[in-house]
Amino acid sequence: MKIILPLLLSPLFCLLFISPVPGQNPFLTPPSHEHKQSPQDREKIRQPSAPLRGTSPFFAKFLSLQRELRQKMTGYARQIQENPFGTATWQLMVFSLFYGIIHAAGPGHGKSIVCSYFLSRRGTVRQALMFGNMITATHIFSATVIVLGLYWILGGANIVAFHAVEKRLETISYLMIVLIGVFLLTRTFLDWWRADQHETEQCAPASSRDMVSLSLATGLMPCPGAALILLFTLSLDVFWAGLVAMVPLALGMGLTASALGMATVGSTRYALQLSQRSKRAFAVLHRSFAFLGALLVILLGASLYLGARF
Repeated sequence: MKIILPLLLSPLFCLLFISPVPGQNPFLTPPSHEHKQSPQDREKIRQPSAPLRGTSPFFAKFLSLQRELRQKMTGYARQIQENPFGTATWQLMVFSLFYGIIHAAGPGHGKSIVCSYFLSRRGTVRQALMFGNMITATHIFSATVIVLGLYWILGGANIVAFHAVEKRLETISYLMIVLIGVFLLTRTFLDWWRADQHETEQCAPASSRDMVSLSLATGLMPCPGAALILLFTLSLDVFWAGLVAMVPLALGMGLTASALGMATVGSTRYALQLSQRSKRAFAVLHRSFAFLGALLVILLGASLYLGARF
């Protein structure tokens, strides 16, 4: 019975976050127009959007909390416009950190990649911490580069132009994830063949090269939340505040992704340790984890690609 809980928990971390929820504009309700709205209009704004209504209660709570944090961030950004070096600047940074933590706790493919990889490969706590921060940092860096590129090339940036670039990148990003998953699955089968040849069973370790490749493939798809914050601060002529806010935002998202990665590392390691009493049980469990982790990476990339195409 001791092995059942960690055996179930490891894939659960991956499956729990396998379905990304469409990003929502954090600045749909500018406070400056609130006085012009009727009570009925205000009530409509408070109603959950379509993605929120279609989400499970567990994730709906996260999305509702994100909306509250975004409203706070909107107000602080407007205060920075009036007083660039006031307390609102520090408040924006603090709320960006909290927003990153909550935002990363919702559905998304970055966390799923982290958990799936450490299900497929045996990692350490340090590697989980590094991979979680690496994958979110590239995710936000991509959004920053695109917004800056649009601003310099077009002389201005808006959400329409951002989505146009995003659409072109998503197909490449998702196909790269699929290819990396196929590579991991192929290497898993090769490890099995070598183990059968030498009659030994060793856990394949996590690789820095794999983590860098997955981070680049996943990070190629920019973070919509980061882009919207940047675009909003750009429209208020306080773009510097948006750029600085990307640091705590990345740290917050990385903290959540790393925590999930470490939980996957710990649960799979515990399950494998319990199974070492039986050589056969260890082999079956290790191979099941390796196969399932690589397969989840493939399925995640394929589902995102098909969802984007159709």
